[in-house]
Amino acid sequence: MVTVKDIEKLRAMSVEIDVLYGNGEDQQGQHRLDEALKLAEGLDPAYANFFQGEVADYVKNDNKRQEALFRKALALRPEDHFLLRGLGVSLSKQGKLAEALQLYDKALLLGPKDGRAWCSKGVVLSEMDREDDAIACYDQALALNPKDFNALRNKGIALYKLGKEPEALAYYDQALALNPKDYNSWRVKGVSLGQQGNHRKALECTETALKLKPNDVQAQANKALQLHQLGNVDEAMRLIRKVAKENPGDGYVQRFSRYLNVLQGKKQITAAATGSQKQQLDDLMAVVERVRSEFNESINEICKKMEESTRHINDFLEPESLLRDDQALFFILRKWNSYTPCIPREDGERSIGGGYFFLVNGIGTVVDPGYNFLENFNRIGGRITDIHNIVITHAHNDHTADLESILSLVYKYNDDKELREPTDEGFKSVKLFLNAGCQMKFSGLIDLRGAHHLEDVQTLMPGHRYDLGEGLVLRVLPAYHDEVVAKKYAVGLEFTLGAQDDSATRVVITADTGLFPQTKDRKADIEGEEIWKRYGLEPGGTHLLVPHLGSVKEKEFTATLPTDTQGVFYPNHLGLMGTVRVISSLRPELAMVSEFGEELKEFQQKLVEMIAECVQSFQTTEATRTLVLPGDLTFIYELRERKVYCIKSKGPVRPSAALEAELCKEERLALFYYHSTETRGLRNFNELVKDFEKALRERCLTFIHKQAAGEKPPKPSSRKRG
Repeated sequence: MVTVKDIEKLRAMSVEIDVLYGNGEDQQGQHRLDEALKLAEGLDPAYANFFQGEVADYVKNDNKRQEALFRKALALRPEDHFLLRGLGVSLSKQGKLAEALQLYDKALLLGPKDGRAWCSKGVVLSEMDREDDAIACYDQALALNPKDFNALRNKGIALYKLGKEPEALAYYDQALALNPKDYNSWRVKGVSLGQQGNHRKALECTETALKLKPNDVQAQANKALQLHQLGNVDEAMRLIRKVAKENPGDGYVQRFSRYLNVLQGKKQITAAATGSQKQQLDDLMAVVERVRSEFNESINEICKKMEESTRHINDFLEPESLLRDDQALFFILRKWNSYTPCIPREDGERSIGGGYFFLVNGIGTVVDPGYNFLENFNRIGGRITDIHNIVITHAHNDHTADLESILSLVYKYNDDKELREPTDEGFKSVKLFLNAGCQMKFSGLIDLRGAHHLEDVQTLMPGHRYDLGEGLVLRVLPAYHDEVVAKKYAVGLEFTLGAQDDSATRVVITADTGLFPQTKDRKADIEGEEIWKRYGLEPGGTHLLVPHLGSVKEKEFTATLPTDTQGVFYPNHLGLMGTVRVISSLRPELAMVSEFGEELKEFQQKLVEMIAECVQSFQTTEATRTLVLPGDLTFIYELRERKVYCIKSKGPVRPSAALEAELCKEERLALFYYHSTETRGLRNFNELVKDFEKALRERCLTFIHKQAAGEKPPKPSSRKRG
């Protein structure tokens, strides 16, 4: 029977084998691997599979075979932290980083003192560009074993990726002091020295690495670059061409080959042009003179317009917020859905998309920033400094179009102020909360090395809860919506503010969803569970509901009942039937119908009035009746008092039957404005609208702006912007 001592001996042999191969002593490593496999076959079938997997990797370079054997080992010993770590390493070599990370976490739960597991977890986190988290793991490994040269070297790599080359070199030297034969430390030390411009010493380190592993293609590619930097161009080009030809599938080598070929091409072009420099200069001067002559009268006006544009952008990037930090507000900054906001209209009226925005004590949360979100956000006085969290429910453009712009502006905000690290005072970062479809869609955008302005990236799954700051809590709700890039990962959202009990203010955004799940032929599956039932909310427990209508389908009225019940319900949105059903079932205090298709423009107000009539017919008790209104860009909701901004009273009012939404066209845009019929006022409605819009433009709307609330206006930043 195998003993604990036997298992520890097998594990120690595995560590020894890794060191031998890492030192380039492949022959000794294979000999020791054969011994370990023979011993394991006589002791434990799980470890026999493990060492067969090591043979697949070290001898045959077959990670898929290794993974299969490691999984067989774990099936026999599912709670073995050493084997869990081994499978994680195999998966990380194949690029399966998320699964590898899960295995390391499980391994460390079972064996928290496994320093190698801490080190391996750090490697995966570094591959994910989470360098600070990786360094924390390496520190854990070093606390358990200060002589862990792998952890020292890997910590150096993480510091190098953070741009801290001198610190990185110090850790490489510590690793080499413990193991002078560590090929990887020599190789990465060469890379760091090259980055600092010390190409001769970099070449010395790389050649030392190649003495340990003469056939290593990464070190050969590094040597080619270092030779080129030292002026040995012909030798460098011969080497990189040879290595690239022998390794056509190696991405690392091919990138170096392309880079060196580009450098070589530039040198050849420069050399060829030297003989004709005078003619080139004459040609350039002629171009300069002609352009100056043509633009002489217009250049001042052009520069003036450019300065105005620059001032507008710089104002949006100012660090001081214009919004009050003592309020808890929810803004609807969305008008039309789908792709129509990106298509110009022929009737002259503007086509606007958008999203939603929560502001709680100065912490801002953006929801579904689609077309024109930033424009609508700027309209209320929002600046990039006001955005701390971004939540996206699914991957369609009308919910994501402005995400890249927001992230670019956050980057520019820091770059203009020369803020490079999260530890720099005033550094701006945001947290992303994306559903799985968005993670897939934006993987290339959000997985950037050193993207410190992305503080955190979370994947939204139904049931997950997140504290967004200042008492605002997000709970992820299910949704039935095919988002093209993924079919079943769209989500809805519930936001609560205050004590997490019945006294909290609750806002529910259904996001895009059908009432029922879809069948394979994309019809409503009426045998499935209705979406509102899956929320787990008590009827009457929601204060503000924002249902997404989508559009109206003819079949909602023409499908034959009861034979074609499926046809009555819109499969990918709520439609009229679903909207009425969700509102009347959840019985919120206030429902702001949103996500209208622009094809409903002429009927929007009438549709909402009829929806309200239908809803109230199912709510017989006056006290529990829901007020139903159309959502629009002028809607502002006070979360603590649960009140709506009224343009008559110029302040918040309770959502009662007296609250109305009235349409008014201002500057090529027809909007609903909210007011209470109980509020007395002598001025006519159009004048009230003009007052409201003027207050927004001048950032002096008492309800939301600091300046109007008695604070001094913020001074412009004195830092020069690029």
